[in-house]
Amino acid sequence: MTITSHLTSVAARLSLADIDSWQLDAELIIAHALGVDRVFLLAHGDEDVATTKAKLIEQFVQKRLRRVPLAYVLGHKEFFGIDFIVNKYTLIPRPETELLVQAVIDYCRAHPYKQSIVELGIGSGCVLLSIVKNCPQLIYVMGIDRVKRAIEVAKENAKTMGLLEKITFKRSDMWQQLTKEFQYDLVVANLPYLSAHELSAARADCPELSYEPQIALLGGTDGLLFFEKLFQRAHRHLRSGAAIFLEIGALQGESVTALAKKYLPTGEVTIMKDDCARDRVIMIQMP
Repeated sequence: MTITSHLTSVAARLSLADIDSWQLDAELIIAHALGVDRVFLLAHGDEDVATTKAKLIEQFVQKRLRRVPLAYVLGHKEFFGIDFIVNKYTLIPRPETELLVQAVIDYCRAHPYKQSIVELGIGSGCVLLSIVKNCPQLIYVMGIDRVKRAIEVAKENAKTMGLLEKITFKRSDMWQQLTKEFQYDLVVANLPYLSAHELSAARADCPELSYEPQIALLGGTDGLLFFEKLFQRAHRHLRSGAAIFLEIGALQGESVTALAKKYLPTGEVTIMKDDCARDRVIMIQMP
């Protein structure tokens, strides 16, 4: 079969399986199996596909038909213009999280004397690495996660970006393994913030979510568990004038603000909205 024949066949099968992005997924799967880009597929559609490559295409297609997320099928996902390795131990980067990254970058550029940052729940490293890549002033950098396999992925991404030597990685459940000597100018986190009900509904609507780690999605019964954990001990790890940046759910602005005020009463809270005018990022600026 030719490349074009494979494209037509795979796209049709994905469409029948009610996968909305069937055409794009077909192109990306075949390009990945062949080790080429999508432009190559269009320019070389009449070329035959070797049997070994055809088998690889079929393996990828079978995974996608089972609703394995495309990012896990391919093993990578673009975020903030950078290609990141991802797997079943890491949350797949979302476009909306780029607002969190941009907010921290803008803050760093406006405050060039800020030199230290920690991310709680580093996952694939997409947030912290994107920030550090764009903010060379950050020379004291720590990434924390409670999942060892996630840290391994983040380290691999850091190595690819030439940032491995700049970052200290630590396995910890939030602040648990950090003594009070660890203090930072910036704290950033994309914490699990879905309530149990929201996660159940989201999985019913999007079967692919069942493959992503629940530990990175479920924020307790009400979605606020990890925000409270962060705020409870944050004062021990904040330098004077520190700022905290967190991604939040669209309906969590008021509740997360209340938690921030409870544990960090002197902090000034700012909520940033995404392109759809929904609450997306909260910043707590300490005096």
